[in-house]
Amino acid sequence: IISIILLLTHGARASPSAAPACNSVVNELNPCVPYLVKNEAKPSDSCCAGVKSPMPYQNNKAARQSICECLEAVAPMYPRIDNSLISGLD
Repeated sequence: IISIILLLTHGARASPSAAPACNSVVNELNPCVPYLVKNEAKPSDSCCAGVKSPMPYQNNKAARQSICECLEAVAPMYPRIDNSLISGLD
């Protein structure tokens, strides 16, 4: 989650006006769960694509906050995630 937040704070793309729905963010990142709970040795291509999906919102502070709040809200649903693996998702 932290690396996703960091990804949102870098770059220079135009920012969409509204944040994506929380369920959309979760759906984009769900392919990463098998890797993050150590069921897969490396992240899938769909995981890598999902990690990049919030990038268009990186210059929109309200959207970034909304995405972060979403991730914080759903994080307890994934207690087995090895947070040390998150930094490798970029």
